[in-house]
Amino acid sequence: PATATPAVGGRRLGLSVAGRRKLHDQRHRKAVTDGLTGLGNRRRLTSLLDAYFADHLDPETPPRNLAFLFVDLDHFKEINDSFGHSAGDELLKQLGPRLMSTLRSTDVLVRIGGDELGAVLVDTDPEYAAGLARRLTSLLEQPFVPNGVSVRISASMGFAMAPAGAVDSLALMRFARAALYPRHPDQPPFRGTQSTTDA
Repeated sequence: PATATPAVGGRRLGLSVAGRRKLHDQRHRKAVTDGLTGLGNRRRLTSLLDAYFADHLDPETPPRNLAFLFVDLDHFKEINDSFGHSAGDELLKQLGPRLMSTLRSTDVLVRIGGDELGAVLVDTDPEYAAGLARRLTSLLEQPFVPNGVSVRISASMGFAMAPAGAVDSLALMRFARAALYPRHPDQPPFRGTQSTTDA
């Protein structure tokens, strides 16, 4: 019947809109996700920090403290040189789930690029950021086994606070990078051995 046509058309239109929305969401997630690790990428980081500082400038938004923790893996290049880039890639894949296990649900871990990671910590203070850096360091000290190779790595970490310590995203990241410090400066930063199980 003719009266049924608009309803059918409406359902088709609804499915079409829903499909387009799903495709848009998928493309957005892909754009802000690191393809190797599944963590957020630099674009995701910039979006989060820019949104925070925009809210901070809004007088109607309640003030919130934020910390940005910068993580620089020490001598990661040696793993690639010694065992191949596939081992380095596999280590990075293992890195995310291990480090995220000690983060709050509101914390966001991102891969900035290469061997650099970051954590955005909202509603926090310097004590929490420093404690998280210690916990992440402890997790990094446990061996990784990428492609049958047992490796131990270390990292330099530093954090900066906002809004007290920085007025925009670039300044916050710059201050966090400037605060980098080695966890064990007197110990070898990288040790790697062929796993006996890789026979």
